[in-house]
Amino acid sequence: MAGIRLYDYRKLTPLDSGQIRLLKLHPGEVSSELRGQLIVNNIKSTNRGPMGYQTKSGNDTRAGASTIDYRALSYTWGTGHPSNHITILHDNEPYTIPIKPNLEDALIQLRSADVALFFWIDALCMDQNDNQEKSSQIPMMSEIYKQAASVCIWLGREEKKSDLALCFIKRCVNLDDIDHLCQDPKYAEEWDALLSLMRRPWFNRRWIVQELVRATTAIIYCGNKSQPWQEFADAVSLFSFKQDDIRKLFQRSEQYNHHPDYIGDLDELGAVKLVYAWDNVFRKSEDGLFHENLLSLEALVSFLTVFEASDPRDTLYAILWLAKDAKPVDRHATNWGERLKDIIREDQNSQREQFVWEKVESPLTLPRLGSDIDSRRRRASSGSMSEYDGQDDSQDGRSVLSGNLLHSDPDSLHISAAVNPLEAVVEQDENSYPTRVEAPPIRITQHLTEISGNTAGRNPKGSLSKDQARKAKGVLRRMVGSIEGQRVIVNYEKSVFDVCRDFLEFVILRSKSLDILCYPWAPEPDRNKNERPLPTWIPSLRNSAFAVGPNRAYRRVNADPLVGKPGLDMKVYNAHKDHPATGWSVLPENPRILVLRGVVLDTIGQRFTPAIEGVIPLDWLDAVGWTDPKVSPPDVFWRTLVGNRDAHGKRPPSHWKRACKDTFSRRPQSGDLNSKDLLSYNCPSAVYHFLKRMQCVTWKRKLVMFEKHRMPNHLGLAPAKVKKGDLVCILHGCSVPVILRKYVSESLPVKVDQSGWGSRNVEYEWVGECYVHGFMDGEAGRLPGNPQEDSATLSPLSNPGDSLTLSLGDSGKFYIR
Repeated sequence: MAGIRLYDYRKLTPLDSGQIRLLKLHPGEVSSELRGQLIVNNIKSTNRGPMGYQTKSGNDTRAGASTIDYRALSYTWGTGHPSNHITILHDNEPYTIPIKPNLEDALIQLRSADVALFFWIDALCMDQNDNQEKSSQIPMMSEIYKQAASVCIWLGREEKKSDLALCFIKRCVNLDDIDHLCQDPKYAEEWDALLSLMRRPWFNRRWIVQELVRATTAIIYCGNKSQPWQEFADAVSLFSFKQDDIRKLFQRSEQYNHHPDYIGDLDELGAVKLVYAWDNVFRKSEDGLFHENLLSLEALVSFLTVFEASDPRDTLYAILWLAKDAKPVDRHATNWGERLKDIIREDQNSQREQFVWEKVESPLTLPRLGSDIDSRRRRASSGSMSEYDGQDDSQDGRSVLSGNLLHSDPDSLHISAAVNPLEAVVEQDENSYPTRVEAPPIRITQHLTEISGNTAGRNPKGSLSKDQARKAKGVLRRMVGSIEGQRVIVNYEKSVFDVCRDFLEFVILRSKSLDILCYPWAPEPDRNKNERPLPTWIPSLRNSAFAVGPNRAYRRVNADPLVGKPGLDMKVYNAHKDHPATGWSVLPENPRILVLRGVVLDTIGQRFTPAIEGVIPLDWLDAVGWTDPKVSPPDVFWRTLVGNRDAHGKRPPSHWKRACKDTFSRRPQSGDLNSKDLLSYNCPSAVYHFLKRMQCVTWKRKLVMFEKHRMPNHLGLAPAKVKKGDLVCILHGCSVPVILRKYVSESLPVKVDQSGWGSRNVEYEWVGECYVHGFMDGEAGRLPGNPQEDSATLSPLSNPGDSLTLSLGDSGKFYIR
């Protein structure tokens, strides 16, 4: 192919707003060269008014709106460099685009021998070397997969008995056979084949979540075989449901050497989580066309940690379209909070106020509105809308949103623009990407009609009195506030730190909770760009409870976060006594500094050997004086081992004290307790559930005692890196206590006392969350004396390469430049 030029996207197929490229894949035999064309295509949309609401025309009228049925490919890029290419024809001139082996295999397998087929494929249809194009195209991907005739899931070539697995799926979904299949060891090979298929790299790709849940039809392809997604999903669901029986099946199998835990923790597998997401992230109508997002962005990030992205920023960007409270926009999107200052202004020459569309010379972007806003519109029409009804301005009535800014029946609140300069040109689907529109370069004054249905006293010119305009502006401000509060800007020019910090600010503002600071979710910075390590208040995925081991089996490596899954689970603890996150901030002049507020309970005293690999060390028993296994364990000890909760976040059953005694009686005399060994063999069910919960709470944590300044005779569990003298704190908005470590600050200003002597502020590193028995449900408020309440500032250490730290000021004051 010497002499054939590389395809120039910007020159040959430039894109306007709302446009994508499609690959027209030419027909061919398996051995023939891959050839095709890239064509520019418009994404279908409905006309939308200035705030995203549907205009009068209602139907798609965009010139050249797509009528092409296309397939969207979902696949893994794979590692390494491209080893082959596809020839792209443009005006009969050949160009080439390099492709990696997995995409080449997919194109060869999916290509028709007779007719050309249309595909959307990210590696070919987007210029991957143009960050600006990616930032504008990626917000459209949700709509691209939603509008595809089908989503083709390419798992790769036939290998590791994948044909056997696809055939076995048909037997798995026969409910009359499933119990027998899970108990007879002769089917171990079939289950192993299905397990290998479920562990393929595709199931750990982060982008696949939205690619799949947005699909109306999805088909799995592996080698030359295919399977409807729904059949595969049912087989995976049954596998997860019967995993305990299947684990025992492998234990009885000679072929698999009676492996005690061949399948690992199946619920952490990407395939299992994906099936859950398919049913629980979206609500669809029977025809699969209507989508309603069910989970918040915080909940999605907490739940989807197993899914990976080659670009660490995609940890967030890849799931924005799935969140019910986040609206992705590109970086050129209009800030409606700022535009409101131009749209609403007082006419200085009049006793009345007017709404004014100022002259706009350049394109502006309207924010995408999701089903959340759309549902308000539906509630409005049924008389149940309240958020935008002007209640703060003492204005009752319901608002019906239409092509004009707001509209209502004569008996209700309405704001209707006499002239709407954007009405004919705004096109935006309620669940789609941001749409760039051209506002006419003219100045139009929009007089507002009367707010209430009472026409008495109506100004003959049709403008509003100051009181009416005040109420109208209140409605518009709340509309804009709701839109702006959900906007998340997709910008690939940002660093990983900036993206993570923006996410934390977004979540804390909405949830009024700091629990997300305790849950490991953040990717590592991009080493290729020499980005600095993340501050310690951004929790790294390195500390996740599970990690991939041999054969891609997930096994526990850390304890579960005490906060549960923020945004998804009910709160397990209430150490802060429902106190919301207040007084926190990210410093504008140094965004790597986080300021928090809270109280100090005590300092760490004695520390004992960590529970590595689920082994409870003997010195834990010695620490509480429990040396006779015939005697029941101390109440504080067995309750600390399980965090004083069962697997469902409720108080543990009373028989767990007996289960704890039975458990430790099974350890070697004067030896440690190996919980993994006990669980590998048959043990009473009461003991089994106690052991599983104990592993969730204690794995790799240290048993600690305190300096007894404020908490005598209390036990705790803390991260393995905890040190003597670390502070135990309760922060406003955090449901569990946290550990902070003191340093002398070089970055914060010097404090000067009344005598003129100066001393440096101190800093504290964020060590992690901790369990303090007897202080997990707001009991700190009943301590003798008042706990000292301080402000806390996350800030860098002075030594290069050190982690960032959290600093405490005095008396609730902030010492920040």
